[in-house]
This record gives sequence, structure tokens and C-alpha cells, in this order.
Amino acid sequence: MPLMLLPGGECELMAVGGESARGGPELALKSGRFESPDEALAAGQQATAGLLLSSLRQGYAVSINARVPGGIVTTYGKQLVAQDRLDTVFDDTYGLVVFQDTGRVGFVRVGEAEA
Repeated sequence: MPLMLLPGGECELMAVGGESARGGPELALKSGRFESPDEALAAGQQATAGLLLSSLRQGYAVSINARVPGGIVTTYGKQLVAQDRLDTVFDDTYGLVVFQDTGRVGFVRVGEAEA
């Protein structure tokens, strides 16, 4: 997968899941550890801006905002997904998410409702 250089190291751009409702693949940028949440946030904002600018220069669009508000997975739902496989489960949302790595981390979301 393509790598992007960041001040604290590099991050990997990867396709996650199948094709989105808008017709393109869903992507995630995943990086290594940072010394502080502020450093991680600054690097993430830089990577996001670089990805958006690069996409425009190459003639395609990257969406980092949901078309419609997403559903929320309850605490019970996250515990059900995690069981013995994951230590922490976060909401999978569009945009930049900075979190403390606590071992086996997973993401869960409710898909966009369609008629």
C-alpha cells in the first residue's frame, strides 16, 4: 500500500471494507505511535490535507465527511463486538480520529440508511 511521510514517521493508506455507497473504496490512513495526542493530531491533519490536495491535483475526489449523520453503536453493542477478541472498540467515523492505542483495537459503525 502507498506510504505517506509524516513528521513522526510514516502512515499507510489502505482500502478497508468494500465499495462505498458513493461508488469508491473506503480508505483509512494508519500510522504508528506518536509521543502525544497533539503531535498525532497535527500529523493527521497534515496527512489529511495532503491527501485532499493530491486527489484534487489528480482529478478525483476524496470525501472525509459523511453524506448523512451515521448511527451510533451503544456501549453494549461495542462489548458484543469486542468479546474476547478486542480490548477497545471505537466508533468508525469519517474524518480524523486520534486515539490511545490500548492493545487490540477495533472500529464499528452503523452503515448509511438507504431506501
